[in-house]
Amino acid sequence: SIIVLANSAGPGWEELVGGYRPYGTRFSGVIEQNASLLSLSTTNAYNSQILLPTAKSCFENDQISEAIKLYNLAGDYSTVISCLASALGTLLAQTGTTGTIDEKGKN
Repeated sequence: SIIVLANSAGPGWEELVGGYRPYGTRFSGVIEQNASLLSLSTTNAYNSQILLPTAKSCFENDQISEAIKLYNLAGDYSTVISCLASALGTLLAQTGTTGTIDEKGKN
């Protein structure tokens, strides 16, 4: 499931893992709704076996936005802050080399 989620960052990935509605309430994705089929009986099990490893894989593969979303869904807010700080540091380092960056953080 880690491979599926890491490669499914398209528009439907929130349907798989869940997300937040525009007004702030969380909704469960298909995987969490059917977690018992994966022998995951608690939210903590789902977080530790699905969301956190997938978030780590996304972060290691420079899919920072997806990693942040997954860490946030798992309730690992300190890691969300760490990812944001890392992304900001990278962005500032890129800005220092050319003085400008485009809208995607590329210089």
